[in-house]
Amino acid sequence: MTKNIHEIKQLLNLNSYSSTKGWFGFFEPSSHYNPELADLAVNHFFDFIDNNISSSILLLDFRIYERIEKVIVNYKLESKQQKLLDWLYKNGWLKIDINDHQSNKLQTILVSELSQQEIINLVSAILIVGDFIGHCFIYITNLGLVFYPHEDIGFGVICTREDSENYADIYLRDIAKNTAFTAYKGRRCLENIYQ
Repeated sequence: MTKNIHEIKQLLNLNSYSSTKGWFGFFEPSSHYNPELADLAVNHFFDFIDNNISSSILLLDFRIYERIEKVIVNYKLESKQQKLLDWLYKNGWLKIDINDHQSNKLQTILVSELSQQEIINLVSAILIVGDFIGHCFIYITNLGLVFYPHEDIGFGVICTREDSENYADIYLRDIAKNTAFTAYKGRRCLENIYQ
């Protein structure tokens, strides 16, 4: 049974995604941090969900608590990061919330209402800019999976029902075939690595 959006929002632990009920695993780069791996991770994600993208829902909250110029300096953002941050702001996705430090106001957006480039930019934001800007989840309703990009250049997977574990397993096994990434079923430890 597909969970409704309110149930998904209640399910998500925004303080610790891996503490969310149904959290399955994640992947990250096998070696040093490399921003170019973000494109590879995003491409793999979209290849996997391609047939299911139209029924997907984005849940996101992007906000910063100081002016963009200050964020760029404080976080030492590079050109690509700055451009994406500017795009998010100019297109209304990034809120500057200097007075109200309330986060966790997840917006719900039907993926079918967005252009392909908008979807890529929104999903890439955490990977490229950093998780200090907030949260982004992609709920694939018919698979019962919630994916989230993380700033360590990878994606995590949360299962919203028991029969979705098979799809999560297939996703992580598939990315593990690429030596640029290491995938884990569960927490980061040797016995949880996909071979």
